[in-house]
Amino acid sequence: SPALVWRADLVKNEISFLSDATIPGMENVIPGLLQDAAGAESILAAQDREAFTRFHERMRQRQPVSEVFRVHGRDGVMRWLYILGTPDPEISFGYLGLVTDCTGIANGILQRGSETGIAEHVELFDNPVFMAECRSRRVFAANAPAREIFGIDPKNKPVILSDVFAANADAYM
Repeated sequence: SPALVWRADLVKNEISFLSDATIPGMENVIPGLLQDAAGAESILAAQDREAFTRFHERMRQRQPVSEVFRVHGRDGVMRWLYILGTPDPEISFGYLGLVTDCTGIANGILQRGSETGIAEHVELFDNPVFMAECRSRRVFAANAPAREIFGIDPKNKPVILSDVFAANADAYM
C-alpha cells in the first residue's frame, strides 16, 4: 500500500501530510497517532505500546527511528503499521516521516511460521528484493521479480552484490 509522507513541526505540534495517500480505515487515526502519544493508547495493541512510545521519544529527540506496531482502525480492523522518521534537514524543529500499512506482509510472515527462514520471506514482496551477506557481499536470496529483473538466481549460481549492479545500468536510477 502507498506510504503517507508527513512533516511534523515539533514546536507547534502540527502535522502536515506531503502525500495524498490514505490507509483505508485509518484516515482519521494517523494524525492522532503522530500528534498525541498518550491519546493513542486505546487503539494500540497492548504489546506494541513500548515500540510506539519509543517512536515518539525518538521523534521528540529528533533522532532517526523505524518501528512496527499494531493499531485498531476506526473500522475495527487491527493493522500492522510501519513508521519511519528522520530529522528534517531544512527546518530546525522539523521531522519528516512516512507511515504505511504492512499488514499483508506481517500476516504472510506469521502464516509461514517461525520455522521459515528470513530468506524465504522475500517472496512476499511484489517489488524486487534480494538479501546479501554484508561481509562477503554474497547475495543469498532473491524473490521472483529480482531474479527476473536482475537475471540472478543465487540458489543455482553464486552472485556477488557488485555483479548485480555492474550488469544492470538501470539499477543505479
